[in-house]
Amino acid sequence: MRILLVSIIFFLLALGVNYQVIQNGQAYQTGKESYAENMNYRNRLFDPDEWLGSESLDQKLAIGQRELDKLNQLRTRGNSYLFAQFLLIIGYLSIIFIFFRKENRYAILVIGLITAALACLPAGLLSPMLEIGASERNLNFGEIPISAKILGMNVQVEVSQRFKGDVYFFYQSKSVIELIQLLFQQNNWVVGISILLFSILFPFAKIIATYLTVLRPKSLQHKALAFFIEKSGKWSMADVFVVAVFLAFLAFSNMQVGIRTESKVLVGLYFFLGYCLLSLGASSFFSGSKKRKGRSTGDLYLDRGFDVFNRKQ
Repeated sequence: MRILLVSIIFFLLALGVNYQVIQNGQAYQTGKESYAENMNYRNRLFDPDEWLGSESLDQKLAIGQRELDKLNQLRTRGNSYLFAQFLLIIGYLSIIFIFFRKENRYAILVIGLITAALACLPAGLLSPMLEIGASERNLNFGEIPISAKILGMNVQVEVSQRFKGDVYFFYQSKSVIELIQLLFQQNNWVVGISILLFSILFPFAKIIATYLTVLRPKSLQHKALAFFIEKSGKWSMADVFVVAVFLAFLAFSNMQVGIRTESKVLVGLYFFLGYCLLSLGASSFFSGSKKRKGRSTGDLYLDRGFDVFNRKQ
């Protein structure tokens, strides 16, 4: 049971990193949304201080810049947590492969990759994955016509104004779970259910079923379980979802609409990507050998004695 003990220790350490990533990501998301709201064009356009140029405006802009600096620090800290998770995974996989290489290598790799994949999932689901926004810096309003009636006379003047700092027209940042919740709230049931089923539930169910099969290979004698493991991959589209998010990032960052558009990939997407890649690797090791021998996955791994936990170590 030594490999099980190593896996549990790694998983607990990885959950600690996940907790820090989620807390840091939510703090960044809340802070950036607050900053974008304070710098929203509606708030700034109808704020008298913006037009009068009072000291309170300078103080507001200075506070906003300090908030922005803190947000950049949070992003940097999130990247540090991502690097720490990467080192944990590399160290864990190296340890189990070096010290347990005399066991069945396929089983060791599948156990390691699935454990590592599950260790990336919480932050991948609960941390912000992508932020998009439309803003302009030092926006100039030139020659705005203003009409008024004074003492029975129509008076029309033209006013120009320069708004210092950032002026936000749109900003949004969501995690995978928040995106699904938003789709349900907007009654986009088809899209929301599709993402929930094919990008989260099906891949998760398959990876859990594979893990249980490694622990108890005789369970593959049940045709329903073997059929699910063999066929569920066709319905698991977590990797497709990641590609779609990257395409959205590229599309929004290159829009030509006359104002500045920003699109940034956040740490949550990298954790979800890690979960996808590691689970795909586990599935490949689990089922790849059958193509060489032309046998079913269940027969192949049962004959190899895939139940490493029942061996004496």
